Amino acid sequence: GFVGSEMCIRDRGKGARVLTDDFLVGVADTYRTHFEKAPIQAVAKAYGVGERTARSWVSKSRAAGHLPATKRGRKAI
Repeated sequence: GFVGSEMCIRDRGKGARVLTDDFLVGVADTYRTHFEKAPIQAVAKAYGVGERTARSWVSKSRAAGHLPATKRGRKAI
């Protein structure tokens, strides 16, 4: 869906939120900044969520084109 002129994704589950493109850019930036050491854990800590949620957001950020595709088990920036 869209919020104004901005593309957004509705997260599911308890405490769900709308994930705007700007939000996903921020997730990607946090991931890149901490790429060498525990990027998923860094996203989780930065946003106060569990690693499962952080992993989901990184995946959505990849799908939106903010991070490159990766092979299973290998991280990529």
